[in-house]
Amino acid sequence: MIKKIQDNLTNIVVVLGLIASIGAGFTKFANMESSIEQLKNQTAPDTTGIETNAFAITDINTDIAVIKQKLETHGHNNDHAHDNTDIKILKKEIEVLKLEIQELKESSKNPLS
Repeated sequence: MIKKIQDNLTNIVVVLGLIASIGAGFTKFANMESSIEQLKNQTAPDTTGIETNAFAITDINTDIAVIKQKLETHGHNNDHAHDNTDIKILKKEIEVLKLEIQELKESSKNPLS
């Protein structure tokens, strides 16, 4: 009897391996189904704020370019300080950076990216 078990030991190991592989496959399939079901129930993120921020960024960039153009056309050099122009430019650049940070935060909330 031990001789027969030794002869069939390879077959027994192969059958056990196949059973384990099939079980692991079904488990993986169930996990994938669960993930798909969770993604189906997700709602799309609200991108209206991002679109608005994108337009605001281009408007601010245009404003900065207009201010710089006005400085250049009036013959001013940047070696001396203007009334509040430099401060206004810096404030606009800070606004741009804040909007870009907000845009990155919004895009990181998307579970599909």
